[in-house]
Amino acid sequence: GLKDAFDVIVAKEDAVARKPAPDSYKLALEKLGVKPGRAVAIEDSPTGLAAAKAARMTCLAVGHRREFGAWVGDAVYFSSLEPVSSVLKHLHLA
Repeated sequence: GLKDAFDVIVAKEDAVARKPAPDSYKLALEKLGVKPGRAVAIEDSPTGLAAAKAARMTCLAVGHRREFGAWVGDAVYFSSLEPVSSVLKHLHLA
């Protein structure tokens, strides 16, 4: 029931190479007409963060399944997306 909430959906089948390659992020950015510096990737895995970083995007690590650790790298870590206000404040959207 959420499909209509998104302008673009890129699945692993849409990309030439899967994460940690940046292909899926680059394809999404292209379809949206957004430059990497104007986009944020919210990821919960080391391969996802690597893909987003390779696509030159700002990265947020969300550890709803993982504790803070080396997998986060230089991304900002949130233990969850709740409260959303904390995430939005970090992104300067609230």
